[in-house]
Amino acid sequence: VYKRQLRNWYKLNSNNKFRSLSDKNSFGPSRSVPEKTFEQAKLSETPAFYNRATVTLIKHNENTPLYYMSCPEPNCSKKVVQQKDMWFCGKCQKSFPEYTYRYVLSLSASDHTGNLWLSSFNETGVVLLGKTAHELATLRNEGSADLEGVFDEATFKTWRFKIVEKRETYQDEPRVRRMIQEVCPIDYK
Repeated sequence: VYKRQLRNWYKLNSNNKFRSLSDKNSFGPSRSVPEKTFEQAKLSETPAFYNRATVTLIKHNENTPLYYMSCPEPNCSKKVVQQKDMWFCGKCQKSFPEYTYRYVLSLSASDHTGNLWLSSFNETGVVLLGKTAHELATLRNEGSADLEGVFDEATFKTWRFKIVEKRETYQDEPRVRRMIQEVCPIDYK
């Protein structure tokens, strides 16, 4: 009886598209991107992995760049250079009266196996700090006491990260740069 019911159900539904329950969304578990601890990531050559980690430090002293001045065009994030009273983008080959701030953060994150230094750019930086780069630049330029509070609030929070690795050579030394591609708060429910 059950075989016949299953066969009939399959005949009726075989043309339907089914979604895997293990793929929650673009940030859910993926068969092609594994979940790894930081210790496993250091020992492997996986170009991307997911990890649940706690931000332990975000570099933010006065000598550390937190953001840069970028092209205001929506699909461009290149750095602009000042030319008289305008800002020039080498990629767009255009000059603009204003620029946009974009994050370039360096932070340390830890899981139960160790810690890694990670880079975070604009989209993930906004999530981690809870402020846009423009808002943070305003606080820093004004010498606001609230600036330190932004970093205090952002540290010791646990997130689910998608981290991508880029292997490169710097001064004849191989090194691995790790960048946060996606960040999502932990759902403890």
